[in-house]
Amino acid sequence: PVWRRVLVPEEITLHGLHRIVQILMQWYDYHLYDFEIRGERYEAPDPEAEGADATQVSLADLGFEPGERFTYRYDFGDDWKHEVVVEERTARERDQWLPWVLEGERAAPPEDCGGVSAFAGFLEALSDPMHEEHQQMIDWAGEDYDPNRFDRRSVNHSVLMAWAWGALEGD
Repeated sequence: PVWRRVLVPEEITLHGLHRIVQILMQWYDYHLYDFEIRGERYEAPDPEAEGADATQVSLADLGFEPGERFTYRYDFGDDWKHEVVVEERTARERDQWLPWVLEGERAAPPEDCGGVSAFAGFLEALSDPMHEEHQQMIDWAGEDYDPNRFDRRSVNHSVLMAWAWGALEGD
């Protein structure tokens, strides 16, 4: 499994959380997304959106309790579903940088790899030099793609820079 543990400020909107997940997964944010929380749907503002505006709802507004879970879904074609677990709520320490990535495991699937079953096929081809699609997968994902590597330090850098530049809540 691919997973991440991250501290986020409670004032962040669901849209900001979406952008954090994009950075955590090293995706490019060019597909639609939604959150399903307590039977309600939240999504990016769009004239055709059916759910509530994710830019207008913060985590604090939702008043999560430890142990609550909700779903973040990205790229409705590939249908990536992420289970988000609220592990705890704590007061922010005075000098604490947030968001902050605590830990994680494995590289995320490359953007547009086709969903869970296609990702499994991608990993199979990537790990077998004799596989007929091995070189094609390396060319597509890049020679530096390592499915077992999660670089917390560089992801933290990306998240913090996005936060500092105001890119997590912008349009």
